[in-house]
Amino acid sequence: MLRIYQLISYLNLDVVAGAICCSLFAGQVLHLTEDRTIMHWCLGLSIWLIYTADRLLDVNQKGYQPNSRRHLFAKRHIKILTVLCIAVFLADTYLALFVLQHTLIVYGFLVLSVVAAYYILLKMLQAKRAIWFQKEPVIAVVYTMGVWGSNVWLSGSMSAHHFFYLLLPFYCLALMNLLLFSYFETERDEENAERSIAIMLGQKLTGRIIMVCFALILTFSVTLLQVEPNRENLIICVTRTAMGFILFSLYYRNEYFYEKERYRFVGDGVFMLPYLAISLL
Repeated sequence: MLRIYQLISYLNLDVVAGAICCSLFAGQVLHLTEDRTIMHWCLGLSIWLIYTADRLLDVNQKGYQPNSRRHLFAKRHIKILTVLCIAVFLADTYLALFVLQHTLIVYGFLVLSVVAAYYILLKMLQAKRAIWFQKEPVIAVVYTMGVWGSNVWLSGSMSAHHFFYLLLPFYCLALMNLLLFSYFETERDEENAERSIAIMLGQKLTGRIIMVCFALILTFSVTLLQVEPNRENLIICVTRTAMGFILFSLYYRNEYFYEKERYRFVGDGVFMLPYLAISLL
Protein backbone atom coordinates (compact mmCIF):
# COMPACT_ATOMS: atom_id res chain seq x y z
CA MET A 1 0.00 0.00 0.00
CA LEU A 2 2.86 2.36 0.88
CA ARG A 3 4.55 1.67 -2.47
CA ILE A 4 1.33 2.49 -4.32
CA TYR A 5 1.05 5.83 -2.52
CA GLN A 6 4.73 6.53 -3.18
CA LEU A 7 4.13 5.98 -6.90
CA ILE A 8 1.09 8.28 -6.77
CA SER A 9 3.24 10.91 -5.07
CA TYR A 10 6.16 10.55 -7.50
CA LEU A 11 3.70 11.11 -10.37
CA ASN A 12 2.29 14.23 -8.63
CA LEU A 13 -1.19 12.70 -8.62
CA ASP A 14 -1.65 13.55 -4.94
CA VAL A 15 -1.03 17.22 -5.78
CA VAL A 16 -3.64 17.03 -8.54
CA ALA A 17 -6.14 15.29 -6.24
CA GLY A 18 -5.59 17.92 -3.54
CA ALA A 19 -6.20 20.79 -5.95
CA ILE A 20 -9.42 19.24 -7.27
CA CYS A 21 -10.66 18.47 -3.73
CA CYS A 22 -10.07 22.10 -2.72
CA SER A 23 -11.79 23.35 -5.88
CA LEU A 24 -14.83 21.14 -5.22
CA PHE A 25 -14.95 22.52 -1.69
CA ALA A 26 -14.69 26.09 -3.02
CA GLY A 27 -17.59 25.51 -5.40
CA GLN A 28 -19.71 24.16 -2.56
CA VAL A 29 -18.89 27.14 -0.34
CA LEU A 30 -19.81 29.55 -3.16
CA HIS A 31 -22.99 27.57 -3.94
CA LEU A 32 -22.10 27.07 -7.61
CA THR A 33 -24.57 25.04 -9.65
CA GLU A 34 -22.72 24.99 -12.99
CA ASP A 35 -21.17 21.79 -14.30
CA ARG A 36 -17.45 22.24 -13.57
CA THR A 37 -16.22 18.86 -14.82
CA ILE A 38 -14.19 20.30 -17.71
CA MET A 39 -12.82 23.03 -15.44
CA HIS A 40 -11.54 20.38 -13.04
CA TRP A 41 -10.03 18.38 -15.90
CA CYS A 42 -8.18 21.49 -17.07
CA LEU A 43 -7.11 22.32 -13.52
CA GLY A 44 -5.82 18.81 -12.86
CA LEU A 45 -4.01 18.48 -16.19
CA SER A 46 -2.44 21.94 -15.85
CA ILE A 47 -1.16 21.30 -12.33
CA TRP A 48 0.21 17.88 -13.29
CA LEU A 49 1.94 19.39 -16.31
CA ILE A 50 3.51 22.25 -14.34
CA TYR A 51 4.83 20.03 -11.54
CA THR A 52 6.05 17.24 -13.82
CA ALA A 53 7.65 19.52 -16.42
CA ASP A 54 9.42 21.49 -13.69
CA ARG A 55 10.92 18.28 -12.29
CA LEU A 56 11.96 17.07 -15.74
CA LEU A 57 13.68 20.39 -16.42
CA ASP A 58 15.57 19.97 -13.15
CA VAL A 59 16.87 16.47 -13.86
CA ASN A 60 17.70 17.35 -17.47
CA GLN A 61 20.15 20.08 -16.45
CA LYS A 62 23.78 19.37 -17.22
CA GLY A 63 25.58 18.13 -14.14
CA TYR A 64 22.38 17.86 -12.09
CA GLN A 65 22.60 15.14 -9.44
CA PRO A 66 19.17 13.85 -8.35
CA ASN A 67 19.13 13.85 -4.55
CA SER A 68 15.51 13.04 -3.80
CA ARG A 69 13.37 10.01 -4.55
CA ARG A 70 11.07 12.05 -6.78
CA HIS A 71 13.91 13.37 -8.88
CA LEU A 72 15.50 9.93 -9.13
CA PHE A 73 12.16 8.57 -10.35
CA ALA A 74 11.90 11.38 -12.92
CA LYS A 75 15.47 10.74 -14.09
CA ARG A 76 14.84 7.02 -14.59
CA HIS A 77 11.59 7.56 -16.48
CA ILE A 78 12.41 10.82 -18.26
CA LYS A 79 11.44 9.57 -21.75
CA ILE A 80 7.98 8.26 -20.89
CA LEU A 81 7.26 11.29 -18.67
CA THR A 82 8.28 13.64 -21.50
CA VAL A 83 5.88 11.88 -23.89
CA LEU A 84 3.13 12.09 -21.25
CA CYS A 85 3.80 15.82 -20.79
CA ILE A 86 3.37 16.42 -24.52
CA ALA A 87 0.14 14.40 -24.59
CA VAL A 88 -1.24 16.16 -21.51
CA PHE A 89 -0.33 19.58 -22.94
CA LEU A 90 -2.23 18.83 -26.18
CA ALA A 91 -5.26 17.47 -24.31
CA ASP A 92 -5.30 20.40 -21.89
CA THR A 93 -5.00 22.94 -24.71
CA TYR A 94 -7.87 21.33 -26.63
CA LEU A 95 -10.16 21.28 -23.58
CA ALA A 96 -9.26 24.85 -22.61
CA LEU A 97 -9.82 26.34 -26.07
CA PHE A 98 -12.73 24.32 -27.43
CA VAL A 99 -14.69 22.82 -24.51
CA LEU A 100 -14.22 25.03 -21.43
CA GLN A 101 -16.79 27.75 -20.67
CA HIS A 102 -15.94 31.04 -22.39
CA THR A 103 -15.78 32.98 -19.12
CA LEU A 104 -13.17 30.55 -17.77
CA ILE A 105 -11.11 30.80 -20.96
CA VAL A 106 -10.83 34.53 -20.29
CA TYR A 107 -9.83 33.80 -16.69
CA GLY A 108 -7.27 31.25 -17.86
CA PHE A 109 -5.58 33.87 -20.02
CA LEU A 110 -5.57 36.19 -17.00
CA VAL A 111 -3.70 33.57 -14.96
CA LEU A 112 -1.27 33.00 -17.84
CA SER A 113 -0.69 36.75 -18.00
CA VAL A 114 0.30 36.77 -14.33
CA VAL A 115 2.80 33.97 -14.93
CA ALA A 116 4.18 35.68 -18.06
CA ALA A 117 4.50 39.02 -16.23
CA TYR A 118 6.44 37.30 -13.46
CA TYR A 119 9.02 35.84 -15.84
CA ILE A 120 9.31 39.10 -17.81
CA LEU A 121 9.88 41.15 -14.65
CA LEU A 122 12.30 38.54 -13.37
CA LYS A 123 14.36 38.93 -16.52
CA MET A 124 14.04 42.70 -17.04
CA LEU A 125 14.53 43.79 -13.44
CA GLN A 126 16.98 41.03 -12.59
CA ALA A 127 15.04 40.62 -9.37
CA LYS A 128 16.16 37.09 -8.62
CA ARG A 129 17.25 38.11 -5.15
CA ALA A 130 14.04 39.94 -4.23
CA ILE A 131 11.95 37.91 -1.80
CA TRP A 132 8.65 38.37 -3.66
CA PHE A 133 10.27 37.21 -6.88
CA GLN A 134 11.18 33.85 -5.40
CA LYS A 135 9.16 30.95 -6.73
CA GLU A 136 7.30 30.10 -3.49
CA PRO A 137 5.14 33.28 -3.16
CA VAL A 138 4.44 33.37 -6.90
CA ILE A 139 3.48 29.68 -7.19
CA ALA A 140 1.19 30.13 -4.18
CA VAL A 141 -0.55 33.02 -5.98
CA VAL A 142 -1.01 31.00 -9.19
CA TYR A 143 -2.21 27.95 -7.23
CA THR A 144 -4.73 30.06 -5.32
CA MET A 145 -5.95 31.69 -8.55
CA GLY A 146 -6.39 28.28 -10.15
CA VAL A 147 -8.13 26.53 -7.25
CA TRP A 148 -10.18 29.22 -5.49
CA GLY A 149 -9.97 32.13 -7.92
CA SER A 150 -11.53 30.19 -10.78
CA ASN A 151 -14.56 29.36 -8.64
CA VAL A 152 -14.94 32.96 -7.44
CA TRP A 153 -14.67 34.13 -11.06
CA LEU A 154 -17.33 31.64 -12.10
CA SER A 155 -19.63 32.88 -9.34
CA GLY A 156 -19.49 36.33 -10.94
CA SER A 157 -19.08 38.17 -7.64
CA MET A 158 -15.64 39.10 -6.37
CA SER A 159 -15.93 41.00 -3.10
CA ALA A 160 -13.76 42.02 -0.16
CA HIS A 161 -15.40 39.19 1.78
CA HIS A 162 -14.23 36.63 -0.78
CA PHE A 163 -10.73 38.10 -0.83
CA PHE A 164 -10.09 38.36 2.92
CA TYR A 165 -12.01 35.36 4.22
CA LEU A 166 -11.62 32.83 1.39
CA LEU A 167 -8.71 33.65 -0.96
CA LEU A 168 -6.14 35.01 1.51
CA PRO A 169 -6.43 32.14 4.02
CA PHE A 170 -6.03 29.60 1.20
CA TYR A 171 -3.02 31.55 -0.10
CA CYS A 172 -1.50 31.26 3.39
CA LEU A 173 -2.04 27.49 3.31
CA ALA A 174 -0.46 27.17 -0.13
CA LEU A 175 2.48 29.35 0.94
CA MET A 176 2.96 27.32 4.14
CA ASN A 177 3.13 24.16 2.03
CA LEU A 178 5.76 25.59 -0.34
CA LEU A 179 7.81 27.19 2.43
CA LEU A 180 7.88 23.89 4.31
CA PHE A 181 9.19 22.03 1.27
CA SER A 182 11.79 24.76 0.79
CA TYR A 183 12.70 24.49 4.49
CA PHE A 184 13.14 20.71 4.35
CA GLU A 185 15.04 20.75 1.05
CA THR A 186 17.49 23.58 1.76
CA GLU A 187 20.55 21.33 1.71
CA ARG A 188 19.48 19.62 -1.53
CA ASP A 189 18.80 22.95 -3.24
CA GLU A 190 22.19 24.28 -2.18
CA GLU A 191 23.93 21.21 -3.62
CA ASN A 192 22.33 21.91 -7.01
CA ALA A 193 22.80 25.70 -6.82
CA GLU A 194 19.03 26.32 -6.85
CA ARG A 195 17.29 29.37 -5.38
CA SER A 196 14.65 29.26 -2.68
CA ILE A 197 13.36 31.42 0.15
CA ALA A 198 14.90 29.09 2.73
CA ILE A 199 18.33 29.58 1.14
CA MET A 200 17.83 33.33 0.78
CA LEU A 201 16.45 34.00 4.28
CA GLY A 202 17.76 31.00 6.18
CA GLN A 203 15.78 28.20 7.81
CA LYS A 204 15.17 30.13 11.05
CA LEU A 205 13.45 33.09 9.39
CA THR A 206 11.60 30.77 6.99
CA GLY A 207 10.24 28.95 10.03
CA ARG A 208 9.00 32.24 11.47
CA ILE A 209 7.17 33.05 8.24
CA ILE A 210 5.51 29.62 8.42
CA MET A 211 4.33 30.48 11.94
CA VAL A 212 3.03 33.88 10.76
CA CYS A 213 1.05 32.17 7.98
CA PHE A 214 -0.56 29.84 10.51
CA ALA A 215 -1.33 32.78 12.81
CA LEU A 216 -2.99 34.62 9.90
CA ILE A 217 -5.14 31.57 9.12
CA LEU A 218 -6.30 31.49 12.75
CA THR A 219 -6.94 35.25 12.69
CA PHE A 220 -9.02 35.10 9.49
CA SER A 221 -11.02 32.17 10.90
CA VAL A 222 -11.78 33.84 14.24
CA THR A 223 -12.70 37.11 12.50
CA LEU A 224 -15.03 35.36 10.04
CA LEU A 225 -16.86 33.61 12.88
CA GLN A 226 -17.24 36.92 14.69
CA VAL A 227 -18.56 38.71 11.61
CA GLU A 228 -20.84 35.91 10.33
CA PRO A 229 -21.32 33.20 12.98
CA ASN A 230 -23.11 30.36 11.18
CA ARG A 231 -22.70 26.62 10.60
CA GLU A 232 -21.22 26.94 7.11
CA ASN A 233 -18.53 29.38 8.20
CA LEU A 234 -17.73 27.16 11.18
CA ILE A 235 -17.08 24.22 8.83
CA ILE A 236 -14.93 26.42 6.57
CA CYS A 237 -12.88 27.69 9.51
CA VAL A 238 -12.45 24.29 11.17
CA THR A 239 -11.36 22.74 7.87
CA ARG A 240 -8.69 25.29 7.01
CA THR A 241 -7.51 25.56 10.63
CA ALA A 242 -7.04 21.79 10.70
CA MET A 243 -5.07 22.00 7.44
CA GLY A 244 -2.92 24.80 8.86
CA PHE A 245 -2.33 22.87 12.08
CA ILE A 246 -1.20 19.77 10.18
CA LEU A 247 1.20 21.86 8.07
CA PHE A 248 2.51 23.64 11.17
CA SER A 249 3.08 20.23 12.79
CA LEU A 250 5.50 19.38 9.98
CA TYR A 251 7.64 22.33 11.03
CA TYR A 252 7.25 21.66 14.76
CA ARG A 253 8.24 17.99 14.37
CA ASN A 254 10.63 18.59 11.47
CA GLU A 255 13.14 15.85 12.37
CA TYR A 256 10.47 13.14 12.31
CA PHE A 257 8.84 14.31 9.08
CA TYR A 258 12.18 14.77 7.31
CA GLU A 259 12.82 11.01 7.52
CA LYS A 260 11.70 9.08 4.42
CA GLU A 261 10.31 12.37 3.02
CA ARG A 262 7.21 12.08 5.21
CA TYR A 263 6.74 15.84 4.91
CA ARG A 264 5.99 15.43 1.20
CA PHE A 265 3.26 12.84 1.69
CA VAL A 266 1.58 14.79 4.50
CA GLY A 267 2.17 18.24 3.01
CA ASP A 268 0.51 17.35 -0.30
CA GLY A 269 -2.08 15.00 1.19
CA VAL A 270 -3.47 17.66 3.53
CA PHE A 271 -5.13 19.42 0.58
CA MET A 272 -7.48 16.46 0.18
CA LEU A 273 -8.98 17.19 3.61
CA PRO A 274 -11.61 19.69 2.30
CA TYR A 275 -13.26 16.86 0.37
CA LEU A 276 -14.33 15.32 3.69
CA ALA A 277 -16.03 18.59 4.67
CA ILE A 278 -18.10 18.92 1.48
CA SER A 279 -20.89 16.66 2.74
CA LEU A 280 -21.20 18.79 5.89
CA LEU A 281 -21.87 22.05 4.02
